[in-house]
Amino acid sequence: MALIVRQSLNGEHRGTVHLPIDFPMRWSYASQMAPKTRKAPSSHFALLIVGAFLAPAVAKNVEKPMLRENYLHVNGVRLHVVTAGKGPLVLLLHGFPEFWYEWKNQLAEFGQDHLAVAPDMRGYNLSDKPEALDQYKMKVLVEDVRALADHFSHQKKFILVAHDWGGAVAWAFAIQHPEMLDRLVIVNAPHPGLFGRLLASDAAQQQASQYMLMFRSPQAEQNLSANGYALLVNAVLGAGRKNGVFTEDDKQAYIKLAPHQNVWVDSGSGSRPKL
Repeated sequence: MALIVRQSLNGEHRGTVHLPIDFPMRWSYASQMAPKTRKAPSSHFALLIVGAFLAPAVAKNVEKPMLRENYLHVNGVRLHVVTAGKGPLVLLLHGFPEFWYEWKNQLAEFGQDHLAVAPDMRGYNLSDKPEALDQYKMKVLVEDVRALADHFSHQKKFILVAHDWGGAVAWAFAIQHPEMLDRLVIVNAPHPGLFGRLLASDAAQQQASQYMLMFRSPQAEQNLSANGYALLVNAVLGAGRKNGVFTEDDKQAYIKLAPHQNVWVDSGSGSRPKL
């Protein structure tokens, strides 16, 4: 597997570099990555994936591919997907409390030379939301990813990019189906072996992960939806709204004025920003 790094200079796309990185199951992937990334040229490199949070640097005079939406029936559910471009598959998994829109910039970028696919994962936005808790077990989510990959990659290896909770699913997928992956790109999601070890033994990590207990509490929905979903709006968009990365249109893509259209409300209606 490899980490994908795209080189940019003064906002212009300057090519792609693939840095081979191994992720041992029981070692810190950060410690493995550091010495190998240092071998790359040091000037003017940027991770394109950071564009999930920062404005993208797109090459001049390159037309952005059209975004297309569709629904697929896979693994017993109907999943909403947005795609761009054609070519080798890049599958993009969002985190919580996100949806496909998190990857709108990456869809436009990678769609120039790949088939970029960003689904709403089960339970999110316009995808099905099964009521039974066992429908959200990791093995079920991994099978969703496998089924999506089979549909779009036609049995060829593909690139899996994932953030946050999507990253946790991607780690599990990579562990179970390494033969299916060309590259794995993880944003802000620790290796499960390392994370489990720190949760069991490291007081600082235990404190930092206390928010998970709130998510699992009976009060979670009440807390997260209070004051017009203020907590979620601030967590997802707060810093970006202040520095101009996120626009008012971005905010409205997440939370509409009409409550039943809110992407965070379990109503089945979800959010459909302009493509």
